Amino acid sequence: MSYDLAETDRSKLVGKQTLKGAKKLTLKQTLMPKRSGSTQSYILADISGSMHGEKMDALKVALKKVWRVGIHGIAFSNQIYDFDEKDIDSLHSESTTNMLDALLAAWSDKADHMILLTDGQPDQAEDHILQQVRLHTDIPIDTIGISRHDGAYNERFLRQISEITGGRFNSVNEPLLLSEVMSELLQISEVAQSTSGQTIQL
Repeated sequence: MSYDLAETDRSKLVGKQTLKGAKKLTLKQTLMPKRSGSTQSYILADISGSMHGEKMDALKVALKKVWRVGIHGIAFSNQIYDFDEKDIDSLHSESTTNMLDALLAAWSDKADHMILLTDGQPDQAEDHILQQVRLHTDIPIDTIGISRHDGAYNERFLRQISEITGGRFNSVNEPLLLSEVMSELLQISEVAQSTSGQTIQL
């Protein structure tokens, strides 16, 4: 089964579920035009069931602090959702971790840079995700593993994603530090292309 995604197929990939409080996240049907000289950074945020509570609260705080023009949001559980700044409060944890489709959606939108945040294991086989990552080595992916417990996410897997694409792996054991890590990664991406092998450990 091929996971190559044509731009015209993107609307089929993005879920349309109703969220808490009868709110829906924004579903982008057309791409925002890129501004000359600007970096389009995509934040891919895990909102699976294991992100409930303190981690979800910290994610919302971090997103509000770092959001600016040029940032695009993709949240993923078993479904994936495009979201804008106004949708952040509607995010809530649910279901499983469809990481691959979130990556495919960002690649199809021609992202310049990604921050992939997760606290657990993806629904798809890690080797299969890495195969797809190797087809997009020109787009740096910074990864953030967030957990207070060892083994909740596969550090080696997240490191591989970053190393293959020239991004940075980051370990966040304290959710309240998430804002600081995301801010630094976005600042670095504006200055220059990410380089492999550099780690922010907090």
